[in-house]
Amino acid sequence: MSPIALLLVVLAFAGLIALARKGLFTRGRAGKGMQYWPVFPKKVLTPVEQQLYHRLIRAFPDHVVLAQVAFSQLVGVKKMP
Repeated sequence: MSPIALLLVVLAFAGLIALARKGLFTRGRAGKGMQYWPVFPKKVLTPVEQQLYHRLIRAFPDHVVLAQVAFSQLVGVKKMP
C-alpha cells in the first residue's frame, strides 16, 4: 500500500472516531438535526475462516498469511493463443 493511500485510510478512520465522539452515532437526535446512523460492527471473517486463518499462521510461522485475498489476485494465467 502506498504511503498516500495509508495516510488517507488513517485520516478517514480518525474522522469516524471524531464523529463518534461528537455523538453522531447515537440514537435519536444528536443535536442540530442529526439523526441516528444505523452503523454496526461486523466480523471480517466467519468462524470457519478464522479457524483456518489461525491454522495457517501456526503452520507457516515464517510467512505472511493474508486473509480474504482472492486467489486471482495472487496468481495470473496467460491466455493461450
